[in-house]
Amino acid sequence: MGFSEIIGQDRAVSILRRLWSAGKQPQFMLFLGMPGVGRKLAAVSYAQALLCENPDKSKGACGVCKTCNLVEKGGHPDCMVIDFSYQQKMRKKDSSGLHLTIDTLRETVSLLRRKPFSGPCSICLVDGAEDLTIPAQVSLLKILEEAPGHLCWIWIAVSEDRLLPTIVSRANFKVYFQPLDEDSLASVLIKRFGLGEEQARPAARMSRGSLERAQIIMEKKSVKASAAGPAVSWTPAQALTLSQRIARFRNLASARKDVGEFLEELELELLWLWRDKPSPQQLGRLEALLKARQDIEANVTPALVLEHLLLKLG
Repeated sequence: MGFSEIIGQDRAVSILRRLWSAGKQPQFMLFLGMPGVGRKLAAVSYAQALLCENPDKSKGACGVCKTCNLVEKGGHPDCMVIDFSYQQKMRKKDSSGLHLTIDTLRETVSLLRRKPFSGPCSICLVDGAEDLTIPAQVSLLKILEEAPGHLCWIWIAVSEDRLLPTIVSRANFKVYFQPLDEDSLASVLIKRFGLGEEQARPAARMSRGSLERAQIIMEKKSVKASAAGPAVSWTPAQALTLSQRIARFRNLASARKDVGEFLEELELELLWLWRDKPSPQQLGRLEALLKARQDIEANVTPALVLEHLLLKLG
């Protein structure tokens, strides 16, 4: 894929295209922004452009050569992606779904020092850098300070505030990604999921600029309901059901991502209830849910977040 595949991020794409066209290879870049706005797509596109066998001077990677395909599928030996999938592969059964840990990175650090197998450089993408524990960030700090000339780091994070200041200060470039505007997001939904305009618009509007949220909406089949309007009402029985759902999920939840998706689902339901019949009680529930989502993003233990939410909504 070329840079043109990145929709709704003209400023970020312009920066990456200029860097690549000038033949510059920053050793450490931060891609910052909320999930679902194209951060990883941009990182993969940039990695493809650096390693592509037949790059285009204006578009970047060709997107069809063997190298581009391997990078896109996560199988190129010169492009490593550190994320929860990588951690699970490295540590197998003994893997945490809450943080990227130092144990995962011990072997990784030695791998990153080796010379490229076939390309002109090696690239390491850290997807979800805010999930790195402090010891894990410290373990990577030395290699950032003494990085081999062939190594290009791209850390993908929600905010630089979630990273050690000593790491942020070493970034050569910070590329900021904004929430997608409604037109851009609707265009992606139409192109990628084959939706009609009447379905894509409500999903884009509800997702607050994130394709990830839009996908959750699609999976929960909320678009159809949003186009037709809410057909729900609030009853005491539903309040009890909501508390029971939280209690059951609290006992099953093991991964922060799962809890985040569950809270997204609750938010959509409560928003429709609020729009259908506003009340101080429902407003209080929405405020409690917003606080829970903020706590999850601040790395509070998911079980504690759900316990507190259950008390507020019960």
